[in-house]
Amino acid sequence: MGSLGKTYVENGGEIEVSDTFVLKVISKIPYALWEATVPLNLSKNPSVSQGNMPVTVYGIDIGSGVLKVFYNGKPILQSFVELFNTHLNLANNYVFKIIVPIQALQFIEAQRQDDIKLEFQIVGTYLIYQQNIPQTKVLKQFSLQFNQTYSQKNWLNLLRETGYSDKWIIEIDRPKIEGFNEVLAFLDKAGNKLLEKNDPPGVLTELRKAWKALDPLIQSKDDEINKKIDEGSRGEQSYPQKSQRIKEIRKAVINFVQIGPHEEGYNVTYSDALLAYRLFISLLQYYSELISEADK
Repeated sequence: MGSLGKTYVENGGEIEVSDTFVLKVISKIPYALWEATVPLNLSKNPSVSQGNMPVTVYGIDIGSGVLKVFYNGKPILQSFVELFNTHLNLANNYVFKIIVPIQALQFIEAQRQDDIKLEFQIVGTYLIYQQNIPQTKVLKQFSLQFNQTYSQKNWLNLLRETGYSDKWIIEIDRPKIEGFNEVLAFLDKAGNKLLEKNDPPGVLTELRKAWKALDPLIQSKDDEINKKIDEGSRGEQSYPQKSQRIKEIRKAVINFVQIGPHEEGYNVTYSDALLAYRLFISLLQYYSELISEADK
């Protein structure tokens, strides 16, 4: 069993966190929680030696603690304050529940390239006392820092379990018509490729497949959809109706998505793929509402 980090406490004692640290998801977005199991042990007993007197050995109780998480030196996550009041010996697991805002994940993903290193810090209190004499307890504070590296694969699995890979948390109506789930399946693949950040043209390929599945659904209800779009709009003389303008937006988005097949003429970057994905999501969200209303 290896060590991730250690800190010194009163009277020469040493607290260590072992490499059996575990981080797991216990609640998904929109109220995401991670559970961190931190294995602490008293790797060196506090003791005092005075001349010819017998060595005085001390015990340690962990009182309370909070776990902070940093990325590139910036604080991004924090646990609830946990009250332990537990005697520390050779092997103790301390469990922290960490609140995970979606903004923190977006901050990480905007900077991450592949693997990720998170920095952890436990800030807490401990009680030190002469062994077998609990009446001598004195309250102290401690801070223990350690790092944990996650491979891209493990990090993406953690994101998916958290619900972040359910694609940027955008509400999409799901019309009860045959073929719409196929659209979402292709969109899901495009989103996963975005998270992996290593195949921008592949993102556009999945978006084109999604469009190929979506277009017949729109065309089959074109009249009803246009009526809904123009409902309550008088329009302006010599200018296109609102429904026509929406069609032009649709053509522009699909035209942009088409750069993928022509790699000899276009360099598809991650930013291109992200833009195409966001535009497509917005378009799908808009039409999914219209198709749902047309079905009523």
